[in-house]
Amino acid sequence: MRKFGINATELKLGSVFYDNSANGDYEAQSNWFACGSVNEPWGTLNNFAGAAAPLGQRPKGPPIDNQFRWENKQYTELVKQIASIWVDDPKLNELTKQALVILYDELPAFPSAQSRKIVPFNNTYWTGWPTSEI
Repeated sequence: MRKFGINATELKLGSVFYDNSANGDYEAQSNWFACGSVNEPWGTLNNFAGAAAPLGQRPKGPPIDNQFRWENKQYTELVKQIASIWVDDPKLNELTKQALVILYDELPAFPSAQSRKIVPFNNTYWTGWPTSEI
């Protein structure tokens, strides 16, 4: 960040990081909270949805929902619609596109770390998992 003119210092917080993050007690941070989806967009999009909690208070909802404290009612409504439809619903792509336009236009956070993970599938009890052929 200093290379680009941002006077930043690294501070490793350990377990207190999650408390500081939840309460908004930071100027800037780097974490993996901007992701969440594996095969659908809702898990990631929902991290930015909902009402922004005041600084010093934890956001309402699951542990990491809207810790970014960004609020956009139109975006939140789109995410609610996405949550209510199936992954194969033809409306999913259009609703996701509309939400991403808002998210990237206002850019409340930007991904600065990438975590690639192998997601294994086992056909013992369930079949139809994606393969390299499909």
